[in-house]
Amino acid sequence: TLEFFSFAGVVTVNGQSVEKRRKCGPNEVVSQSGRPRQDQFCKPRLTHPALMFELRWCVCKPGYVRNAWGSCISRKQCSQCPRNSNMDFSPCSSTCPEICGRPRPSACTRQCKIGCACPPGFVRAFHNGPCITHRLCYGRCPGKHQFFTACKSSCPASCKNPSPRCPRICAGNGCVCQPGYFVLKQNPLTCVRLDQCPQFRCPGSNQVYTFCRPRCPATCGGNRNRACTAGCDGQGCVCRPGFVMLKAKPLTCVPRSMCPTKPTPKPKPKCPGPNQVFTTCISPCPQTCWDQRERLCPAVCAGQGCVCKKGYRMKNTMPLLCVRPQECPTRIELAPQPRRLPMTSNFK
Repeated sequence: TLEFFSFAGVVTVNGQSVEKRRKCGPNEVVSQSGRPRQDQFCKPRLTHPALMFELRWCVCKPGYVRNAWGSCISRKQCSQCPRNSNMDFSPCSSTCPEICGRPRPSACTRQCKIGCACPPGFVRAFHNGPCITHRLCYGRCPGKHQFFTACKSSCPASCKNPSPRCPRICAGNGCVCQPGYFVLKQNPLTCVRLDQCPQFRCPGSNQVYTFCRPRCPATCGGNRNRACTAGCDGQGCVCRPGFVMLKAKPLTCVPRSMCPTKPTPKPKPKCPGPNQVFTTCISPCPQTCWDQRERLCPAVCAGQGCVCKKGYRMKNTMPLLCVRPQECPTRIELAPQPRRLPMTSNFK
């Protein structure tokens, strides 16, 4: 009967010691001491203690050290990252690194990026900036809607100047307002939404101030499929997301479920005479009693008003008189022609 005992990497088979074969990772070798030991790291200050003090059977081969992710890199790669950047060399880092105060991009490729990157527990202070700890980024600022950054703007967006134009230079580190919030006060720093600024508060409920009002806002009339030109219609108050416009003046915003089921139609004006109907598009050449056949007429509107009903013809215009075709006069009474005066000459 064979008996197996494993101790310190050595397997005992019937009392005889046999070295256990271990499978190591890239750029790793089995510990020569015959027992697990701690490995050497490129940036011990940036490495988690549990990873740094782990006892390993496989250690980095000569000329290599471990990075903050636990992979073995060459000493030449270890020296590539700036000393005060809080970065470590990674053979496969994300192409969309986390940036302090900004949401992660939803569409990011899984491709590897070789070079210096923020180690676990660190984020970029700003785009292509140094790395700072999560705690420094998210847990240092006392107020709401704030985050810490190593590169503050010299002219942040505020209630007094919501769209500042200033050079892209760093004004030191400190707390700033999150994207979408504006500085109401600097000392202490107070960050609010734009509609909470005194000059941008909307008078009605369910409203928000914007610098780009849509040309075709959503209304209770059901204009969801309406073709609308792009661009801004100035600035002002609009309905909050999830609400639609019930009235424009004064602006009234309600949930779509509170919209009237059917808009109240305006009553059509009544025409004074018989056989007449009101229309919003009068033909410029209506059918009259004196038309022998259908007239060719341009497809344009000549205003609105009363016209003859279908099947009737206009016998008189002022006032409008509509009759059936068989009720039209049989012949046209021509007006008498004016008499011509004899021509006289004053020349002698």
